[in-house]
Amino acid sequence: MPKAFPTQIIGYLAATFKKPENLDHATVHSYIGAVAGFLELYDQLPHELIRLSPADYAALITAIGTIRFGTEQFRLTSNPESLRPVGGALRNAWHLIATLKDEATSTGHDLSFITDKVLREMIGLDISAVAADLQSGEWKGATIIAGSCCEALLLYGLQTKEKQKSGAIAAASAGYHLAL
Repeated sequence: MPKAFPTQIIGYLAATFKKPENLDHATVHSYIGAVAGFLELYDQLPHELIRLSPADYAALITAIGTIRFGTEQFRLTSNPESLRPVGGALRNAWHLIATLKDEATSTGHDLSFITDKVLREMIGLDISAVAADLQSGEWKGATIIAGSCCEALLLYGLQTKEKQKSGAIAAASAGYHLAL
């Protein structure tokens, strides 16, 4: 199944409707096919990218349900009144999806020992990419990125040791050369 990312969905909505405020009843009625296209894109959004607070997640699910119900009722009855709540729901979904990132941070691994927040997030994103590559059978990408994660973790460990005890890297390096 193809994937759609939040920026792609927002780009689609902006190209079609320009801005969320333009989603009145008449526009939704005129662009009902584009609304159906939005639902297709939303269905292709990987669940791991939907990182919202419980209240925002509930609002997004409600908005998507309202859009689905209204468009289905319109399809069955051809009654334009069934589309009345769709514009507001689509506007809410637009705003919520706009807050999502195109990459998911790692939730399966505890990287809290990394004190540098940016580095922790970067390694977490890479670990998530490894998991995604493994799921889709992209072995080479998974292997390369996993190696990069290992390298980053080792470097972080060495730099942390060096901060704790000056000369630790040199001592470890000297021991390595002796072993050769």
